Amino acid sequence: MNLVTPHGLQKILYAIKHSLWSGDGYSIDKKVIRRVFNLTDGSRTDDVMARLALIDGMYSTQMNRRYYPLEDLAGMLVALEKNAPLKNTFMTFTKDLDPTQFSINGKGDLWSNGYGVGKDGNPKGAAVSLISKYAYFETGYKFPIYDSIACEVLPILWSIVMGNDDVPKLTINNSKQQMMGKETIVSFLKAVNMLAEELGADADYDTLDRLMWYTGKMLRGNFSLVFSKEEYVEWADVAKKIGMKFKDEDLIDAVIRIDVKQLPFLDKEENTFVKMIYELAQKLKTLRCCQIVTCQTAPTTRSL
Repeated sequence: MNLVTPHGLQKILYAIKHSLWSGDGYSIDKKVIRRVFNLTDGSRTDDVMARLALIDGMYSTQMNRRYYPLEDLAGMLVALEKNAPLKNTFMTFTKDLDPTQFSINGKGDLWSNGYGVGKDGNPKGAAVSLISKYAYFETGYKFPIYDSIACEVLPILWSIVMGNDDVPKLTINNSKQQMMGKETIVSFLKAVNMLAEELGADADYDTLDRLMWYTGKMLRGNFSLVFSKEEYVEWADVAKKIGMKFKDEDLIDAVIRIDVKQLPFLDKEENTFVKMIYELAQKLKTLRCCQIVTCQTAPTTRSL
């Protein structure tokens, strides 16, 4: 089957949608974060701080490079929650694309506000990536995650499905090359919604996120959360046998250098979609159509 086609992507999305529980790091960490959301209250500042700190740590959003960002963001999220349930607001936003509902009394904006300050005390910029991840968990995976992996892989999927490279801009900057938060998230949502519509019923935000995340990780040669611990050790043993040095420049072509036939654990039923995405990534690398597209003022990546 040629996976580098709209039909091939639909097959992968179907496999993701109907997959069994997987013991990989992605699935385990996601379950941990979801549990914390279920046990905490979005209207309490300390609870929201705990949620944000967990996402920031597991997703490597790098907010620790700022001073006081989580306090600022938690305050905004709690204020919005008191106006109306944020779960509903986020879900409505994915359809109407109206960012004005994220203002407090017409002042400020969740997506465009700056959060935290630098060492010099000057204000820092928006936190679109972290907010999108908060929305993803707050809505039960019904909001798309915006980060560097999505920015890298979405244009690749777009070219396969749409047959062109006219993907909407995924990062919108002002004249000072600072990210414009609400413009960026609106443009991103438009792109994801258009792609999902073309791919059909199985292309919800959660399955698309998993497709983009696994593909992006494999194209980067980063398998530590793609496989379970035991599977990663098996993969690493194969990598050692072919002389890989486990450096970034060596790992970038790992998905080509290690054939799927050398990884028998991918034949497990629970790894059906992982194997398909591995083969997709191999094909993309071979076709050289997976050149990394770095976002301007790149959003944070994620280890998860």
